[in-house]
Amino acid sequence: MEIVIETSLGAKPLPALSKKDPVVSQVAADLKDLLAQFKDPKKGLKIISVKTSIHEKTLNRLLNEENRASYMTIFKLYRYILDENDDAKILDLAPEVIKNYLVQSNPQLLTEQITFSSGIDQELAKNPVFGEIYILCGTGPLSKNELLTRFGHYGLSILEKMLKQQVLKESGFEVYELGKNQANFGPESIINLGTHLALNHVKKINGDLLDQNFMGLYAEGLSDEAYKQWLKIDQEAFRKKVALSSNKNNLGPIRAFTFMTTDSLNIEVEK
Repeated sequence: MEIVIETSLGAKPLPALSKKDPVVSQVAADLKDLLAQFKDPKKGLKIISVKTSIHEKTLNRLLNEENRASYMTIFKLYRYILDENDDAKILDLAPEVIKNYLVQSNPQLLTEQITFSSGIDQELAKNPVFGEIYILCGTGPLSKNELLTRFGHYGLSILEKMLKQQVLKESGFEVYELGKNQANFGPESIINLGTHLALNHVKKINGDLLDQNFMGLYAEGLSDEAYKQWLKIDQEAFRKKVALSSNKNNLGPIRAFTFMTTDSLNIEVEK
């Protein structure tokens, strides 16, 4: 089973943003309705920001229809609006235009057999061992002995926790795979878990060989349009990897991961 983790547009191409984009308009309208419940809209925005873990600046941009939200931002917002933490159920409750966008843009397949919980995502973000076990079980069965060898007795305590939370299930005697409760990865868990995997699993010695792994680092001053092209290239490369691994004929014993990020460098401290 493959793990698909992306925080941008998702595995399928989306139409270009326009001011008449129905998703942008729907999100803005629902945000306005939400703010109308507060006597002070500014305080209301702060409360929504805290409750959803969406930055106030981002909420203002969505409110003013300046940007299209990523699928994870929409999930976070509508979890709060609909008072529902299961992302699969959000698809049933959200406005039709939002549902269609989430189905199109979210690389995870949301089904009735799997519950996508924001609580699991928070566990992944804060506990690297929890996250690594999650990834290992998502790329193939993991035995209790393998887990004990890699993580020691602390790993066994995490295993018990994950079994109790139904994040993992036993697929054979003392062999485990992902269970019914899974995570729709958010930016924090992607960064924390991706960094952990890079530090603990990237083999520097293999960088000398062309067919063993890939490492790259490049920085440059770019125009706004060139920066957008960089992001587009990353998104397209990610989608190609997803498409390749979605073909069952390409699945095998190599537990592989890809951790991709492109961002602007901070010069000034953000206020």
